[in-house]
This record gives sequence, C-alpha cells and structure tokens, in this order.
Amino acid sequence: MFTVDTHVLARIKAIKRRVGEALAAAVLSASVAIRPLVSRIADGRRMPNKKTMVAIAELKAGKGESFDSVDALMTDINTDDSPV
Repeated sequence: MFTVDTHVLARIKAIKRRVGEALAAAVLSASVAIRPLVSRIADGRRMPNKKTMVAIAELKAGKGESFDSVDALMTDINTDDSPV
C-alpha cells in the first residue's frame, strides 16, 4: 500500500536520457509528468485500449488524415465510403 510519501521506482534505463531531455525541454519534473497517470489510475479511469494506442502511435508517426476545418472533418465522417 502507498503512503503519502511513497517513492515510485521505474526501470527506464533504455529511455532515461530521452525522457530527461524531454522533461527538461518541457520544464517538468518526473514527478509532475507521472502524476496525471497515477491520478487516472487512482480515480479508476481506464487507460486507452490497444486499438486506441495503435491509433495514437500512427498519428505520432505522421500517418492518418488531417483536416483544415471541422466542417471538412464532419463531411469526411458522414461520407459513406463503403462499397455498394
């Protein structure tokens, strides 16, 4: 069980340098960066499922579609692209 002053250790050897650089660039501490994740877990909110994580990874890799306006997005969403 966690206490108020619990320290959390995470093995991040492979990405430690990149994480440190990213946090420094964002002027964040590791504690501030992980607090939203821990809070989400504590509040019982679900983490993204595998399908959502794949979609996020695709977007981060520059894949996916983008739209110039909400109207263009909605038109695309409402267009029936299924074969007849």
